Amino acid sequence: MSAGELTIEEYKRSWAQDPYQPTYRGVNRSVLRFVSDADCYDERFSVHPLSKVRQVLAALPNSVQIEYPAREP
Repeated sequence: MSAGELTIEEYKRSWAQDPYQPTYRGVNRSVLRFVSDADCYDERFSVHPLSKVRQVLAALPNSVQIEYPAREP
């Protein structure tokens, strides 16, 4: 809000929303995605648990090796 990017009205309307269908109102708003959950804040809050989870998830494709059993002829 201090950056002028979010007004009180905008906060009330859009703070918590379904990331896939923003107009969805089928669940309690407390369980929806918050604007503050956006990955654009990860660099600024790198020790936040959500930022850490995204760091690990991003590293997995390059860190995990899957070995398949040999096929029998």
